[in-house]
Amino acid sequence: MAYTLGNIPSDAPQWLVNELRKLQQSLNGPVDSVEFNALPAAPKKLKTGLTVLADGVNWDPLTLALGTPYKVCYYGGAWHRDA
Repeated sequence: MAYTLGNIPSDAPQWLVNELRKLQQSLNGPVDSVEFNALPAAPKKLKTGLTVLADGVNWDPLTLALGTPYKVCYYGGAWHRDA
């Protein structure tokens, strides 16, 4: 999730400016891991590169019938299995 610090009023307290800068650095920095929540339905907003965890029961986009969650990636107008 990217965050870009916008224009800060010149009368903004320095503590607020410092906190906003720390927030920007934290949100834009590298992460060690990503945790997915299993989704029971397809996301409403699809875009190329979207990677999610299908619950495999209520939502089984690849019709694998595994009954367990699996990751899928959306591109080319369709869902694809993600390793």
